[in-house]
Amino acid sequence: QWLYDRCRGKYHGDLRRQECAYHDLIDGLVIEFTESLANLLQEYPTSTYEVVGGKIADMRHDINAIEDVISQSRGNPESRAEIYEKELYDGWFEKLLEHRSFLTAAIPDVARLQEKRDRDERGLLRRSWYMLSLGAIFGALVSLVLTILWDLL
Repeated sequence: QWLYDRCRGKYHGDLRRQECAYHDLIDGLVIEFTESLANLLQEYPTSTYEVVGGKIADMRHDINAIEDVISQSRGNPESRAEIYEKELYDGWFEKLLEHRSFLTAAIPDVARLQEKRDRDERGLLRRSWYMLSLGAIFGALVSLVLTILWDLL
């Protein structure tokens, strides 16, 4: 949010006059968002899909569109500033910040859900070992009783 306020607030005009910082801001946001989403999906895929849900497809679609515009600007350096101004800053910047804010807010929920999953999994593993141990003890007792009864008969 700080980045949004700074860019859209009192420094908005300064940012537009400083072409390099302006392009770097958008490029950096795209890279940071893409890496954050990829890392989250790699580390906690199930929890991420459960928390973020269908927004992942929307976010990926928008990021791909933004990256296409950035690629166009690289192939056309004389129009780069205009492409960034009209298509990225005026067109996609708000959506990029919206996706970034949504993902940033979802990270604690993903972490909590993953922690709960890990705790539940550890509990299930403990219960499994407990049941396996009881089964082994019960089996040994049954074998012992049957052996004794066999000898008596």
